[in-house]
Amino acid sequence: MTLKEDVNAGLAKLSAPGSTEPFALDKKGVCAIPVPMPATVVEMADNRLMVRVELAPTESLFSLSTPLAIIKGTPKSEFFRTLLYRQRYADQVAGASLAVQAEDEEQEALIAIYHWLLGAITPDEFAALFKQFIMAAITLVEEISQMARREEAVKPVHKGRL
Repeated sequence: MTLKEDVNAGLAKLSAPGSTEPFALDKKGVCAIPVPMPATVVEMADNRLMVRVELAPTESLFSLSTPLAIIKGTPKSEFFRTLLYRQRYADQVAGASLAVQAEDEEQEALIAIYHWLLGAITPDEFAALFKQFIMAAITLVEEISQMARREEAVKPVHKGRL
């Protein structure tokens, strides 16, 4: 099987049982999955975490990502310095990486991201990786929410833990 077929099998496993339209990559190699979040655990926009699954154009790797904050203007260098130091230690960011993604000319998004660098993945491994990413994102939602209180150029997408 190709990695694309593996990812689609993993996405199908994440779909609701008996779903008539299981999750699958579109023609661009992307699938957006809204993950419901109970407000009693973490306060998220629309009570969900939007996770993007994206197959690289080479179809040799894929990524999971979710937005954490919108950046308008230029944050202080201390903000980025702190982020870089934090992600040096896997335990502090639950294994995720952080990246900045251009949204348009006026704003960027700070995202949490996992890259899968191996050429294959089973549906069970995909489901486990997806769950790990969700847990990492919840950790980072809280972290970014706290950091954004001290940085006016950064607006969190979610409010964080209650």
